[in-house]
Amino acid sequence: MGTILQEAIRVGIKTAPEAAMREIPQILDLYINDVKRLNLVYLAAKRLCLQDDQFARELLRRAVAEAERGL
Repeated sequence: MGTILQEAIRVGIKTAPEAAMREIPQILDLYINDVKRLNLVYLAAKRLCLQDDQFARELLRRAVAEAERGL
């Protein structure tokens, strides 16, 4: 079973291949779909909520940068 995003892409390709060819690359640029990287952002954000200090902010900054690097 795929993700909601994968299913939407599959249906889009099947129903409107020309539009999918134009739009899917743009859609994928908007989403972080690597679960490992997304979880790192979540954990860093959670730590920042529990203890707002410079170290926690740096962890979150790095996690977001790593997640965006995969886009």
